[in-house]
Amino acid sequence: MEKEVVKVQNKKAIVGALFKRIFRFFRNRVSLLLLAIVSLVITAFIVLNAFEQVFFYDIPFLETLRKYNHSQEITEVQKKIPQNEEFLHQAVRDIPRYLVIPSINSNIELTESLLKEGSFYVRGNKAHVIKTKKSNTMIIYLDENWRTTTDLSNLKNDELLFVMSYDFNYLYKIEEVLVNSTDLQFIKNIDDPRPQVIVVGELNNSYVVVTATLLNSVYR
Repeated sequence: MEKEVVKVQNKKAIVGALFKRIFRFFRNRVSLLLLAIVSLVITAFIVLNAFEQVFFYDIPFLETLRKYNHSQEITEVQKKIPQNEEFLHQAVRDIPRYLVIPSINSNIELTESLLKEGSFYVRGNKAHVIKTKKSNTMIIYLDENWRTTTDLSNLKNDELLFVMSYDFNYLYKIEEVLVNSTDLQFIKNIDDPRPQVIVVGELNNSYVVVTATLLNSVYR
């Protein structure tokens, strides 16, 4: 009788050990599988994002690059900017990295403009900088969303914004804020020789244009 009890206990121990091994086997494999899936998704996102940037192809479900709806407005603003400056200010010769607007608590990364066949493209998490060879005025355009800001229309005259590079902070004073203006003659002091920045923000079907003039620059 005792031998039978021992046999039963041994069988239970063997079965228990077997189940533990099976559980550990699948637990380890599941962890590796989940890690592989996460790595694959991240890699696919990076590859598709690079594909968008290189070939200017908009992948709708990715939502990282799209054609800017108000490219024509940006083009019209460009046409009104004088292109006859002989000496360019450090602010436009520098490489801007961030647009900081304290009054609406916004800190937006800057990158170069994307232009193809007359249309500008925009990334959802950055603002784009347009420079010209003979002007001290920069244009910054962006898609207003939760990753950048949705509050450009709340800016007021005389408020401040900063364009920051690796070495300098450039301080600008806002001169004018217009929403959905159909007349792009609005830009104040566009012939002003002082460096200016014009920020164009697109939110759904509307757009905001903010004009600001350079006050000072500080070496960091």
